Amino acid sequence: MNLNDHQFSISDTSSVDIAADVEMPFSFKLSELCYTDTVPLNLAGSSNDSNVDDYIDQIDFYIDYNSKIKIDVDMQAIFMKNNTVLDSLFVDANSLNYSPTDEISTISVIITDRRLRNVLRSNQLVLRLGASTEAISPEPVMMMDSDGIFLRMRVVTKSSEIDIN
Repeated sequence: MNLNDHQFSISDTSSVDIAADVEMPFSFKLSELCYTDTVPLNLAGSSNDSNVDDYIDQIDFYIDYNSKIKIDVDMQAIFMKNNTVLDSLFVDANSLNYSPTDEISTISVIITDRRLRNVLRSNQLVLRLGASTEAISPEPVMMMDSDGIFLRMRVVTKSSEIDIN
């Protein structure tokens, strides 16, 4: 990833931390809050091999999620090439719903065939997150200092053939 002429790489240990100073308890109401970000994407790696889909058979996306904050989050990932939409992770935005437990929910999306070719040829990923409290309560919801959100996306590629030459 290139951001203002600085090289960054994303690995299995990468994370984003968001922090804020808020006096607790905190009450709020959200209606159609939306966050969108576009990041460069190169699933083919450093190789200029245009036939990368010849040796990648499947990509599995896993979204792990838990929210003790009483909000519902809608998520979508859109794969693009030169600002043209090739495919999306979900047919529609996928809802990640509030849960009062510590249990991590996992959504899995398996990409193969035509969709796999689209994803492998993309060079941009548009991430969209929307948030709302309206389905949970018409009144402002209360957030306690023990509340939080856990959101992680994992990607696994599967190959049946690897040429080491």
